[in-house]
Amino acid sequence: MTRELTDRAGHSTDADVGRTLVIDVVRVHRFMAIVTGLLAVGAAAALVIQYPLGFGGGTAGAAARRLFGLNGERGFWAAASFLFLFVTAVTVHLGTWADNVNPSVATHSRRWRLLALAMVFVAFDEAFRVHEWINGFLQTRLGLTGFLHFAWVIPYGAAAAVIAGLMVRPLSELPRRTAALMVAGGFCYVLGAAGAELLDGQLKTINAPRSVRETQIVIEEALEWAGVWMFFAGVMTLLSKATLSVAVNRDAAGPG
Repeated sequence: MTRELTDRAGHSTDADVGRTLVIDVVRVHRFMAIVTGLLAVGAAAALVIQYPLGFGGGTAGAAARRLFGLNGERGFWAAASFLFLFVTAVTVHLGTWADNVNPSVATHSRRWRLLALAMVFVAFDEAFRVHEWINGFLQTRLGLTGFLHFAWVIPYGAAAAVIAGLMVRPLSELPRRTAALMVAGGFCYVLGAAGAELLDGQLKTINAPRSVRETQIVIEEALEWAGVWMFFAGVMTLLSKATLSVAVNRDAAGPG
């Protein structure tokens, strides 16, 4: 995941040892591509086992749904979504402390850190389904149906709009390609997470066939995954020439 971790003679003293962490963009993207490919193959195999082969109700079908189901809570897709979102958030946060970083990140560091914090929340929401608890809470009080059947999109959509508004200026000061990747990634993710959920609410209300809802779930997850990919690619482009310096104090470490 990293290209080098080397001594920095210009930043070290008798008590401190300087280290520089440099991100290797190619290796990161290659790793994500391999993981995505394996997950896609697993998800396709799970669908084949459940439908064309007709093993959906058996042990093989249950295991396939649990491990590779796109809408599962404890499967590989959920774990990978959590991991990539969390890593992206940590990378954004560390980028605000990096050397040679784009001026926009340094100038608007608080907004970038707020974005990173929001992504950490989304990552944990992917893993623990916080939005489902919020949806149940709102449904008992509002009783919405149709496109707003999954009522969690209301507070989440409002929060996304606020964060998007705060990020307009920082993003406008980035190189065009980097900003385009990050904006497209964010839009794609929100479209998949909230937009597709609006459609699913309507499909559930009209009792649409299961095959239609399964197709909707595939589209939803594909949009979310593409969003994470593009946003992370933008982050990697933004930080490709930045370095993170870490000073280790030998005196503070004590004897030995």
